[in-house]
Amino acid sequence: YMVKTMEVDQMGKEQEQHVYFSDYRKTDGIMSAHKISVKAATGMEFASVVYSKYEYNIKIEDSLFEKPKASAPAPNKK
Repeated sequence: YMVKTMEVDQMGKEQEQHVYFSDYRKTDGIMSAHKISVKAATGMEFASVVYSKYEYNIKIEDSLFEKPKASAPAPNKK
C-alpha cells in the first residue's frame, strides 16, 4: 500500500516520491510490512528496506536510555 507521497529536493529540482509498504506478515498477532520501498513518481524504485524479523515486547536494558557521559574536550591543535 502507498501511504505517503512527498516532495523532495533532488539536485535543485522538486521531485515527487511515493513510499510503499508491502509483504505484510503476522508476527505475534501483529501485521507488519516486511518491505518498504521508495519510488519516484515515474515508478522507478531507488530505495528499499527488507525486514527479515520483527520482535515485540522484548526486554531492553534500562542503561540504553541513560544519558551518555560527556566526553573530554578535544585537544587544541597548534
